Amino acid sequence: MRFLCEHRSDQVFGMRLNDSGSLLYVPYSQGINIFDIRHGDLRERIFLTEQMNNFYQSIHDLSNKMIHNMAIDETGKRIFLITSAGLTIATLDSVPLSIGSVNPMSAASGTQITIRGSGFVQSSNVSVNNTPATVTFVDANTLSVIVPFLPAGPAQITVNNPDGQIYSLDAAFSILGRASFLRTKLSVAARTFPTSAKHRPNIMAAGKTLDPKMKQVWTKKKTEHFSKKAKAKPTTIVAGEHPSKF
Repeated sequence: MRFLCEHRSDQVFGMRLNDSGSLLYVPYSQGINIFDIRHGDLRERIFLTEQMNNFYQSIHDLSNKMIHNMAIDETGKRIFLITSAGLTIATLDSVPLSIGSVNPMSAASGTQITIRGSGFVQSSNVSVNNTPATVTFVDANTLSVIVPFLPAGPAQITVNNPDGQIYSLDAAFSILGRASFLRTKLSVAARTFPTSAKHRPNIMAAGKTLDPKMKQVWTKKKTEHFSKKAKAKPTTIVAGEHPSKF
């Protein structure tokens, strides 16, 4: 991303990522630039009347380390700065809408994914490949989304806010086909299945589980049944009569 390579002579030490890792706050002597991590573009610029400087020269520290001049709160809306006037607090009217991550990166239709970013509100709408999705607002940085029923493949996520902000991220995650989803579920089950014979359940042909104690009782009754049948006396058959019992 280009903004990570650029350096200005008035840049101040102490750039910060927001809580979800979707926005980068870069301080300068007269303000702050906020960049989108996914697209690398400048989302907002804040101008200050106070001056920010690097403070490592004026502080007698044997390690000669520079001090971070900036901190941000968990929502990214309030920015705390060390300036020529002392502590300065800048508050954004609204945090830029962005997406930092989607978890899991592969999901089947009808399952849940979690979107981490910034600028989310209670009435944020989400679409996946232009298909509306069911959304649950968790907090300003988190949305829970049910993947709509769509063909397998890369999926674009678009978030719309009531104030007109729209943010899209191509190939944000992959929608799994049914076969891929079943293979994933079986793989997870194989990793979590007990390996000890003591704790391993007995799988029946019908897909049911038989308790070990019940299996012993069933085996005992079955053995007794065949044992009694083997010891039964043969029935004498008289010519011309129909045996009542074999």
